[in-house]
Amino acid sequence: GYLALWLGCRSRAALAVGLRLETRLPEPLKERTIPFGAILLLVVLGMTASYGAFRSGIIGFALPRAPRAFDAAISYAGILISLGHFLFWFRWFDPRQKRLSRWTLALPVLIVVLSMVVWGNRGILLSCYLVAAFAFRAARGRLSLAQNTAIVALAFGALFVGMVYGSMFRRLKGGETGSHEALPPGSILPAPTPVPSTPAAPAVVPTPSLAPAPPTTSSPTSVTPPASPSLERQFATSAQTAGALVSHPRSAGFSRIFAGVGQRLNLLSDVSVTVARYPELRASEAAFGITDLWTMTWTGFVPRAFWPGKPRVSDARAYAELYFGWGGNSYATSPPADLLRNGGPLVLPLGMALLGFVLGVLTFSLGSGPAGAVGERAALSALLLLSVNLEGSYGLLLPTLLRTGLVVLAGLAIVRLWSFLAAPRR
Repeated sequence: GYLALWLGCRSRAALAVGLRLETRLPEPLKERTIPFGAILLLVVLGMTASYGAFRSGIIGFALPRAPRAFDAAISYAGILISLGHFLFWFRWFDPRQKRLSRWTLALPVLIVVLSMVVWGNRGILLSCYLVAAFAFRAARGRLSLAQNTAIVALAFGALFVGMVYGSMFRRLKGGETGSHEALPPGSILPAPTPVPSTPAAPAVVPTPSLAPAPPTTSSPTSVTPPASPSLERQFATSAQTAGALVSHPRSAGFSRIFAGVGQRLNLLSDVSVTVARYPELRASEAAFGITDLWTMTWTGFVPRAFWPGKPRVSDARAYAELYFGWGGNSYATSPPADLLRNGGPLVLPLGMALLGFVLGVLTFSLGSGPAGAVGERAALSALLLLSVNLEGSYGLLLPTLLRTGLVVLAGLAIVRLWSFLAAPRR
């Protein structure tokens, strides 16, 4: 599957289409310097949208409520934070642009801190770092071996720190329900929940006639109702996490963290289980609210505002309940496995080659010609590549690329408008 992805990306067809598309892209602006005010506006708009997504439970390690018409639009608008983050570092690293004051470094620091607090995600620090790394690569061009080595080493460092922080954050918060947010006085950590190293499959295979009821939104062992998302509680948990890691570093439980990382990266076992059990369980997917690859793809292009009853296309909890008998973890599907179980071994290379072709066209069209005056093409290319989730379903990839591209283009239009209004008149 990944070999087909590489071949599709490097194919002559992708090169030809990409170069033709490159000639049709808008010409760069004459003024290369990115207005700092436009960057700040993008970050504010993105943070506002992220707050809306947080209140809906879409982000922040919480239980999401039932989807509403504009939830996806609000959630994707949060990408404007990443766009502003990228443009800041592009201007900072690009020697051809006007130098920013050192005080402006408070902005990316604020972005990273607020992202770690609001998302509570183990990979959010790595995501923020990769945005800056892509901006450095775009601003400086080809890098030396030492620079590439340093970038990769720092990426592993960001991943490790994020895993430690995110794991501690989740334990202190008490899971998605927030049942441990009020800890006994003097305690550092709640009692850890035992997690099986290899989740057992259900003893009884569901059948179409006796399909189990869809999984509930809370753990069956939980007696505490889910707490509504609150920034105050989120900040308190984050401060408690940082304090525990600084004052009691051993409380991080590095052995448990490494075990969790191993389980998370053990994609082959997850894929083997889902592919092997798909023939006997696919009849029960509808009862669990799990949609197939094709439904994910075509419904992803239809806004929920136009189709209020659109099925939920991504439910990791229901997927884990059906295939692993345990909804306490997010198991990887991966695009090749999704193609294999939905279409068979012949569809797998064809689908991955198609994805590679799309990524190749984007790469050649956005990276082969002259860079945009404000890093436009570099920003669009970087954020599109970072939106490709190789742990998730294949059916979500193309809709995600489209939505991300539209948000980034809207943000770049704001930058262009700001540059036009701020340009001196003759």
